[in-house]
Amino acid sequence: MKKNKKILFLGALTLSISSLPLVFVSCETSKKGKLKRALRKNKSYRVSVTKKLGIPNDYEDFAKRIYDELSTKLNGVTNKAEREKIYDEIINKVYTSTANLTDMYDTSTK
Repeated sequence: MKKNKKILFLGALTLSISSLPLVFVSCETSKKGKLKRALRKNKSYRVSVTKKLGIPNDYEDFAKRIYDELSTKLNGVTNKAEREKIYDEIINKVYTSTANLTDMYDTSTK
């Protein structure tokens, strides 16, 4: 009977340890989606500003810098709250860039 309890305990422990990375993935999935939507919106604004003002569209460079910064900041961070905070910070940078593009577009129409 004791042997069965030990096996059951070890099995439960193995399952909980193996599912730990899934917790990180599931909490980040919504943040990754939010970041992708923010970048997609930023890209559309960049295209509009490029057409209207004739400035170069450097979206690929911008997106690469965002993903590089995200990767650098997430490297070695295992705390869920800290990872979410980093994602929120990066998403806010993209929102700020989009707001700046909107202002550029709006001021050019006046």
